[in-house]
Amino acid sequence: MQISSFLTLSKQTALTRQIEVTANNLANASTNGYRRTAIHFNSMMQQPNTTDVIAYPFEAETYVDFTEAAIQDTNNPLDLSILGNSQAFFVVEKDGERRLTRNGNFQLGQNGTLQTTIGETVLGDGDQPIRLNPSAQQYFIGPDGTIFSDADRSGRVRVVQRRDNTPLTRVGSAAFRLVEGAVEE
Repeated sequence: MQISSFLTLSKQTALTRQIEVTANNLANASTNGYRRTAIHFNSMMQQPNTTDVIAYPFEAETYVDFTEAAIQDTNNPLDLSILGNSQAFFVVEKDGERRLTRNGNFQLGQNGTLQTTIGETVLGDGDQPIRLNPSAQQYFIGPDGTIFSDADRSGRVRVVQRRDNTPLTRVGSAAFRLVEGAVEE
């Protein structure tokens, strides 16, 4: 194949990848806790002869942008947000797997535990599910994440800090796989 064909193919591959990433970001723009994916390209230079220089683009890095997003008041007493620390996450569990999320849109689950809107169980101290009193008239969450059902303490939401920009693997649209050693309390 000629050099011009390789150049065209590499540019098309890069553009296709950029469109995929952009489309995924747009599709999840209204997903609570979603963090956009960004992509960077580099060029590999080749000089096939003394007069021509050809630059082949290639994907150098794909990463998740953890910049804090705007906060919206939901009037739900169980909703939480983490302010001032873009590397902090709530710990949740789904199908026996612990995950990290910044989606603080929480609700009372059918089994009496605090859950995300997609059914992930919110974990508290000791990695235990937070159980709420389903007959409580009022819920209150303190600044440290302690949840009260009426006057009874139900637990404290576990928040962890990502260590030194450790790479995280996305699970679904707003969660990341929890890797031991990647976070600290």
